[in-house]
Amino acid sequence: ILDMDLLRSSMHPGVDADKGEQRFTYALYPHAGDYVQGGVAAEAYRLNYPLLCTAVSPDGGQTGPEIASFISADQPNVVIETVKPAENGSGLAVRLYDSAGAACDVRIRPDSALRFTGAAVCDLLEEHPKAVSFEDGAARVHVNPFEIVTVLFE
Repeated sequence: ILDMDLLRSSMHPGVDADKGEQRFTYALYPHAGDYVQGGVAAEAYRLNYPLLCTAVSPDGGQTGPEIASFISADQPNVVIETVKPAENGSGLAVRLYDSAGAACDVRIRPDSALRFTGAAVCDLLEEHPKAVSFEDGAARVHVNPFEIVTVLFE
């Protein structure tokens, strides 16, 4: 038996919340092992946030490798959720979290063309930065179970 709740329309705080046409995307993903071993979080992101990317050269033609990573994490349980310009206008903010309930040390590596000189972890408001190990263009940070971490690259 498969049961799926697709919509919860509460009366509070807005009596008109969720009224109207709704669209859903869902998939069945059979896998071996538990949700961590099966890679459920990664598959959910692929389904809900498909990557749309086209590399172009200055003359408008397509260029670049077929597969490239703008930023990567070396631990499969760490999900890079957000990559954006830092709020202070200098550098890049990368927000990530552990999806498996497993503490780990992770290397976060931006593309080498970005040439950052250092990295720091900070709070969600991108304040109170604390420098972290930065070697060969990658930052090494500790992530606690299910913790959200923001890394600022300078």
